[in-house]
Amino acid sequence: MPRLGQFVLAGLFTFVTGLVVFFPASLAYNWIAPPGTTLSSISGSIWRGSAGAIGTDGFYLNSLRWQFQPSALLRGRFGYAVDASIGSGALQGEVSVGLAGELAVRELDASLEIDVFRDLLRNPNVSGSLRVELDSARLLPGEHISGSGQFEVDALTDTQLFADSLGSFRGAISPEEFGILVSYESTAGLVDIEGRIEVLHEGRYRHFAKLRANRATPPGLRDFIEFQPADPERSGWHEVLLGEGQLVF
Repeated sequence: MPRLGQFVLAGLFTFVTGLVVFFPASLAYNWIAPPGTTLSSISGSIWRGSAGAIGTDGFYLNSLRWQFQPSALLRGRFGYAVDASIGSGALQGEVSVGLAGELAVRELDASLEIDVFRDLLRNPNVSGSLRVELDSARLLPGEHISGSGQFEVDALTDTQLFADSLGSFRGAISPEEFGILVSYESTAGLVDIEGRIEVLHEGRYRHFAKLRANRATPPGLRDFIEFQPADPERSGWHEVLLGEGQLVF
């Protein structure tokens, strides 16, 4: 006849296993949610579940779903496959966290409106449509940032620069020693643009561009371009610093 201790151990094992497998996501959120993060309509467990909305620092996702990815453990990380709506767009990919708190994203595919990043960019004037295919990205706030991928932008508008749409663009994200480099070029629009955004590890960014007027460029914008320092190597092109500041991670 089995000993009492065996029954106790079996019961304890069953209890712990059930607790781990079905651990409520809502309880985990109350314990570990970072300050300033809000999560609503939580259901399911930490392994598989959903939330009606999640927000932090003015950035919001809706209809969030997650599924634990055991393969991430082989990389020393705790990872999930996620999908969500963001504004009128959507995203899906794999998100993971390392032991040191480093956030990583893999195979992220997103289609969304740029205005959802207004608070992050500290620019209330920007709008347009964005499609991103992010191969990978890593972020340890204040210490390290890296990433690689490609993107397309349609109907980009920054009313601080000009009232009408500046046009459409395509670009790439690449890792650099200083952080990440976002390089892009115009494919159609009011002005020819070749730009680069340097994002440093500590979160500071600088946005440089080379501009050239074309047949569609209105007189006011043409005057602005020609007033900028000329590119000494290419006729008709002018260089400008479009912005710099601190990103909020």
